[in-house]
Amino acid sequence: MHFLNVTGSRALTRAQKKFLVYYGVFFLCMTGLVVPLYQLSLTMLSRGYVSTAGSLLETGLGSLETDLGSVEAAAISVYNSPSFRWLSYLQEKPSYTDYCRAIPMVNDFKNFFAAQTMIVDCGIVYGNNIILTTKRLYFPWEDFSGHYFRMTNTGAADTPPAEWKNALSGGAFSGAFIPEASIATIEETYEAITFCAAFSHAPERRAFFFATLGKEALLSRLVTDDVFRTSRVVMSGPDGRVLFDSGRDGGGGSDIVTLEKSGRKRGLRVRVEIPRRVFQEQLAPFRRGVLAAAFACLALGVFLVLFFAQRSARPIREMAAQQEELEREILFERLLHGLVYSASGLQMVSDFFPDLPAAFRIAAVEIPDSEDSSRAAYSMRQAVILNTAEPHLRSLSGGAGLPRVHFSGSLLALLLPDAAALPALLRALSADLRRVLGAPCRTALSETERDIRGIHRAFYEARHLLRLSESAGAEDTILEKKNSAPFFPVELLDTSRLYELLLHGDEENAVAFINSTFYELCLKNSMGSDDVQQIFFMYRYVLLQVNNESALAFDEKTIPVYDPNLHFSFLFAQVAEAARGLCRLVKNRRIEKDTEAEKAVVSYIDGHITDPGLYIKLVTDAFGISENRLQLIVRKWTGKSFLEYVESKRMRLSRSLLLKTEKPIAQIAAECGYSTENSFYKAFRRFYRRSPSDMRG
Repeated sequence: MHFLNVTGSRALTRAQKKFLVYYGVFFLCMTGLVVPLYQLSLTMLSRGYVSTAGSLLETGLGSLETDLGSVEAAAISVYNSPSFRWLSYLQEKPSYTDYCRAIPMVNDFKNFFAAQTMIVDCGIVYGNNIILTTKRLYFPWEDFSGHYFRMTNTGAADTPPAEWKNALSGGAFSGAFIPEASIATIEETYEAITFCAAFSHAPERRAFFFATLGKEALLSRLVTDDVFRTSRVVMSGPDGRVLFDSGRDGGGGSDIVTLEKSGRKRGLRVRVEIPRRVFQEQLAPFRRGVLAAAFACLALGVFLVLFFAQRSARPIREMAAQQEELEREILFERLLHGLVYSASGLQMVSDFFPDLPAAFRIAAVEIPDSEDSSRAAYSMRQAVILNTAEPHLRSLSGGAGLPRVHFSGSLLALLLPDAAALPALLRALSADLRRVLGAPCRTALSETERDIRGIHRAFYEARHLLRLSESAGAEDTILEKKNSAPFFPVELLDTSRLYELLLHGDEENAVAFINSTFYELCLKNSMGSDDVQQIFFMYRYVLLQVNNESALAFDEKTIPVYDPNLHFSFLFAQVAEAARGLCRLVKNRRIEKDTEAEKAVVSYIDGHITDPGLYIKLVTDAFGISENRLQLIVRKWTGKSFLEYVESKRMRLSRSLLLKTEKPIAQIAAECGYSTENSFYKAFRRFYRRSPSDMRG
């Protein structure tokens, strides 16, 4: 049996969907790792960033205080030099000569602190109100404050800070820091703080040194530019006063990371508040790159899913196509032999053959026998025949799919659309087969049919024509029914009904079906011997089919063969007798199967007799039978009900253990399937009319 055409497979199979889900979940999980990876990177970056900033802050603060010590030492050195000490002995308003002599000291004083980049300006305030700076020499105090304090945070352009005044009026301090918003000199204005150092060895003169420290220079020592731009930096003096505040607030609370360092020499304290968004902003390129990579991986995953699912599902689709084609083949075979008769069966056939021609004919080609009857040679012969027939059939179908083709032994059945060129095509096919096989192939063609239920009628009609033709005939001869009268009644071709009756062993109805056919033949006087022969072969085929499918020990020799010398009444009597024999064998087979099943139930009970959980439900669930069916089986084979049989088996076992062993009664009760010793005593006394102890003696 074989089909030339193969149907297409579905676009998306169940296996593809499963693979798509598995691969999709896998790549989604891989993409989900981006979140913890991003968090880990953020944590590592923030820790590294904070660690670096803390190290720089600690190092810069130590360097700042060291430099302040160097500046103070340089100031003391300058003050103690004779040339600069000379200024302390001048009057508050020196003479013009003294002033001209003091002017060169400004450049000399500037050169002492030229290497200190953090100092914007510095000077010595002498007790006589003469002030020496790196820019010029001031006297009196008002002249200095008028220039130097023009833009102080006091709000008055000509009023010096109170701390400066207090220092000059008798207060002495060393290492003090004075906060200032801005300091203005003649040339520039600076964001700065002032470092003051009193000369302790000259308290009577109230001389002290001051240095204006530029804010930008200080910050460059403590933090990097990006920290200063994004973070808040606060510096406090040793007394806790804020010297300067960058004023940038990172949000406060848990949204900032705070660094705080204290100087060991001068007591300076610096606090840096770094917003956490700084770390996230620095990871923005990384985040975008990771997200892009994640989407790329997801897209690649979907592509791979579809690609590999397509490759993986290809064998499944091919198998599904082969299975569907096999179902088509079986249905087509049943149609040819008239084994599809119900409405649901015909509907299923219509669904499987949507491209069936509106008008069709069945061609039967008788293939000559081969000397080699092996299975391999038979398969090779089929392949050769199909390859030879394919070009002819394709030209007839016009590219709309090959006609249905079926091998039945040495007979090739073709379902072909009705066309004027059909006889010529069959003659060409017969000539090619004769050339390939080396022997003539007889061909018969049925009448035109338009109903799917007429396929088996047309097939038997073509086969019957071959059976009636005794000679091979010429190569170009196609056997056809010449008249248009019914070949034989269609209702007599319903062999599927006889098939079902025989398969179920229904002897009475099977024989009645055959007898009804006999009576029908008696009434149809117009039917000839050919029609009777056709019906006889149909029924004989059903008998052989049931015998083979049921694997019965029925002697095929008892199935009658057609004898043209016998009256058809004797022929159908032989068919009815063979049907009786088959039905009896089917019944006996069913009885044997029922007997084996019933014995299995009893054996199951015997095998679980010591199981405390042996109840009716346990057995019915194990065999899928009802409680009534179980009771009938047990009573049939034991003569007792289920409970009576179980108790008798357990009592015989307990009696044997009591008399032949020294085991305790409680152990014997457990081994016999009783959950408690009390229930064992009750059952034993009820069965033997004595107790287990009395039985043991």
